[in-house]
Amino acid sequence: TACVTVADYLFKSTIAADVPASELGMYFGAIAFALNVVSLIVQVALVNVIVRRMGVSGSLVVLPFLLFGLGLGMMVTASLVAAIAIKAADGSLRYSLHRTASELLFLPLADEARRHTKSFTDMVAHRGGQALTAIGILVLTSTAAPSYVLAGILVAIAGAWMACAISLRAPYL
Repeated sequence: TACVTVADYLFKSTIAADVPASELGMYFGAIAFALNVVSLIVQVALVNVIVRRMGVSGSLVVLPFLLFGLGLGMMVTASLVAAIAIKAADGSLRYSLHRTASELLFLPLADEARRHTKSFTDMVAHRGGQALTAIGILVLTSTAAPSYVLAGILVAIAGAWMACAISLRAPYL
């Protein structure tokens, strides 16, 4: 949650800085449309193949791996292209591949444990992670931190996310 919140901020702040205000609505709309189409294609055509080949923990590594690499690109270039690539990875995979693999993590749990764990994750972890990350972004942006600092934070969080996803393999199996 923290990683994609930082990614979303980097995307929106870069777009706002590089695209004229009169074109922002059309720009955001076109990107949202394209990402939803790509996400649908990934969901229908690729998720099953990726999960079968890579397994649940391997599938959970794909999004943070891409955000890690693209975050490095954003650190170096601070470009509009890098920001759009970050959003493309997030927008095309978070609600397709990553969501499916995340849901599969809950299957081995007993019904009661699954319900409680999922409720906690959805309500507390996701919303709490967004709130804490938003506070961090507010603090950093109030000090006029350059985008490469936020990109570095994105890289660090994505690296930790990858490590967590990889560490799930043995306990999940």
